[in-house]
Amino acid sequence: MHLSKGQQLTEAFIGCIVLGFPLFLIIDGSLEFATGNLDHPDTFILLGLLLLSLVGLVGTIVFGWRWYYYRWQNLPTSSKILTGLYILALLIGTVTWIILNHNLPLK
Repeated sequence: MHLSKGQQLTEAFIGCIVLGFPLFLIIDGSLEFATGNLDHPDTFILLGLLLLSLVGLVGTIVFGWRWYYYRWQNLPTSSKILTGLYILALLIGTVTWIILNHNLPLK
């Protein structure tokens, strides 16, 4: 699979924006929570984690299909990096969401 430089940059730019918005929500909610804001900043954190999980799931499906269809050796480096980032986002978002909602008993 051959992608031009412009297509690779567009793919990376969209990936950064899509992964950056949930991270912005998580960081903003954490900072507001730390300052003692009473406007429920924890909802920003949970919304950011939910969006991070959903973006990771969709990205993993799309890039996983591309990985299956074109094989790992034929993918450009940028697609390999984005595949890893989407899998990491899916894992971090899901595990953190489960832990924060007390669905996973940790004792």
